[in-house]
Formats: sequence, C-alpha cells, structure tokens
Amino acid sequence: MGGKKLGEIAEHYDTTDISQEIAEADLKRHEPLSSDELMIVSSIRLPKSTMDEVRAAAAELGVKPTALIRSWIEERLGPSEAATPLARRSGHVATQHSRP
Repeated sequence: MGGKKLGEIAEHYDTTDISQEIAEADLKRHEPLSSDELMIVSSIRLPKSTMDEVRAAAAELGVKPTALIRSWIEERLGPSEAATPLARRSGHVATQHSRP
C-alpha cells in the first residue's frame, strides 16, 4: 500500500466517528485458547538454498513454507494431540520431500 493511500486512510479514521458501525457490527465471541493451542513465533537461520528447497516443496503441496516446516518438526517429535491440522492430514510430508 502506498504512503499516500495509507495517509488517506489514516486521515479518514482520524476524522470519522465509526462508533455506530462498531455498535451495530455482528461480532462473535470466541472462547480463549488453551495454552496448548497457542502458537508462538520463533526465528531460525537457514541457508538460502535450504529455504528455496522448502519453498519449492511447500508450493508442490499447496501450503505455506512455515506450515510445512511446522509439520516436519511435529512429525519428528512424534504424535501429539496438539498437532496442527496440516500435520494431522499430511503425515507423509516429511518423507516425500527428503533430500537425496
């Protein structure tokens, strides 16, 4: 998004009262997640060539690279009730895309 467009949006919401829209919104309440369901962010350093391979493997499967990495880690650690949906439905992912 360009800086000019962002500025226009900021100006609009700085000068517009949207309390009525918020009050009339159809908001849904969600139960809080248990600590086992919370996701955390972690950063790892990988060589570019490795990340390129991960991206290619993820593209073949139609998933995001981070989801594929997460499924590989979960598969390596073993079965878990807290496994993500990708890991539950694609238990074969790790062996399909192993390096030669």
